[in-house]
Amino acid sequence: MTYESLMEKYRTKDSFIYGRSVIQIVDKETFTEEGVRKTNFYYQTDRLNRGVITVVNDPAGA
Repeated sequence: MTYESLMEKYRTKDSFIYGRSVIQIVDKETFTEEGVRKTNFYYQTDRLNRGVITVVNDPAGA
């Protein structure tokens, strides 16, 4: 998944299929690691499990 598609899911609070689960992104955190800007998208599954998807932000700084 791309940064843009995950941001759209975060903004709209849409549920979607990721792997074998239905998830919804519930929070996000942006940070810099070794000069690369990244975002952690925290999600919750339909069975109330939680996880994180880490993606590199686009070079334009969206």
